Amino acid sequence: LSLVFIFLNLCILAGVFICNTIFIRDAPVIWQCYALYPLIVTFPALMFAAGLALITLMLFQSTALSAILPAALIIGGSLCFSQSRCGLFDSTALRLPLLYSDFIGFGNLQTILLQRGMYLFLGISIMFITVVFFPRLSRSNWERWTPLFLALLCTGGAWRCGERYLGVFTEGREFRKKSGILNAKLKNEPTVSLTGCSISLSHGGNEIEAMVSLVFRNPNDTTLERYLFNLNPGLKVQKAESNGESICYTRNLHALVITPLRGKLPPGGVDSLTIHYRGRIDENACYTDIPEEERSLRNTFFHTV
Repeated sequence: LSLVFIFLNLCILAGVFICNTIFIRDAPVIWQCYALYPLIVTFPALMFAAGLALITLMLFQSTALSAILPAALIIGGSLCFSQSRCGLFDSTALRLPLLYSDFIGFGNLQTILLQRGMYLFLGISIMFITVVFFPRLSRSNWERWTPLFLALLCTGGAWRCGERYLGVFTEGREFRKKSGILNAKLKNEPTVSLTGCSISLSHGGNEIEAMVSLVFRNPNDTTLERYLFNLNPGLKVQKAESNGESICYTRNLHALVITPLRGKLPPGGVDSLTIHYRGRIDENACYTDIPEEERSLRNTFFHTV
């Protein structure tokens, strides 16, 4: 069964490769994807399926049942419960976001590794459990306790991966909740109007580094004692300056508050500043206006239709 599963995956990869090279000539072929996707999607699912098959065979002593029951559990769980608990029960990665970019790689690599690592550890753990309880001739203490220790170790690893996976989404929800409260507080805060903007950006690994020069005016009827800007919290401000002099700033989540160097900015007044920052975009801060119920839905073909 495992060999058939691997053969089918190789056929799918070959078909995708042929389509990419012959029919989609405008898109470059990303070679590393043909190694990453089997490791991320196929290998953990295969180990989990093999573990279920072994323990089913041990319990029911039926080869046919050991092939049918695990397949039914995996397929049924992926189709019926893949949206539950942020996709925790999606053992086949059917609805797990796996878009790869040759520019930044996987945008959600941490959650991918945690979710797939959970099923990898869980499959290995089940295999060791079958070794412990499989009836055979007498064994030494070392042979008896080593598989049990490894099974407990892998079970702990699966538990930790699942717990941390859910923790990532919990942290995202908490951040967006705090962000919403902050937005409500700053809703009536007077802001500047940009009249000019230039950016110098460099990309290094998974991070970006940028220098942004802003020119703005005060469109309000009142003077401004501070300037309010929005900046993704994953991007850390290195320094802010005006006319070559450093100026004071504070960060609160996505809000960047800058104190003017020359005091208050009168109505219609013009000022400029330069901000240096670097880091990586925190996706938890993106699209905070979308309700959590809608964010929890997996954007699949069936859901879109």
